[in-house]
Amino acid sequence: MIIQEGVPGAITAQGRKKGFTRAVQDTPGIELLASQPANYNRLLGMQVMENLLQRFPKIDLVLAANDEQALGCVEAIDAAGRLKEIKVTGIDANVDAAKSILAGRQFCSADYSGHDMAYMATKAAIKYLLGEKIPKRVTIPVVILTKENAQRWTLPFEERPSPDWDKIVKSKEYTVW
Repeated sequence: MIIQEGVPGAITAQGRKKGFTRAVQDTPGIELLASQPANYNRLLGMQVMENLLQRFPKIDLVLAANDEQALGCVEAIDAAGRLKEIKVTGIDANVDAAKSILAGRQFCSADYSGHDMAYMATKAAIKYLLGEKIPKRVTIPVVILTKENAQRWTLPFEERPSPDWDKIVKSKEYTVW
């Protein structure tokens, strides 16, 4: 397995690297071959992956810190003729990644939805200003995009459904405190 980190100083990159590393450590039998930054950049993701492909003849999985890097990895892996043997995951669920997943090129992505977070933060602020009680913490569910559900993420944001405040806030599964 390979980890492609984001920008080393970015808090999101640090958290994602720690999450990747912890999941690997918690899973017996998984070997981490390399962990290198690609700075959330598609071209750099491709270049880093090209070098890693030459270095390692057997790679099963690439965990990329965002979908731009993942898409760069997919291009490098495809050019090397190894797309069928290596699964690539990403984070962010951007439109290009959703299309790549539907095409069978990228394996999956985790939806780290800036849109949904901003929507829920705005709803909380409005409710607060209206004198309503708001929870101390609201956790938006993470959706893993696969071939089975990625179609929705190919739509422009204005055509996607907004998060359901009441459903998320009232769900014991997603609300923490």
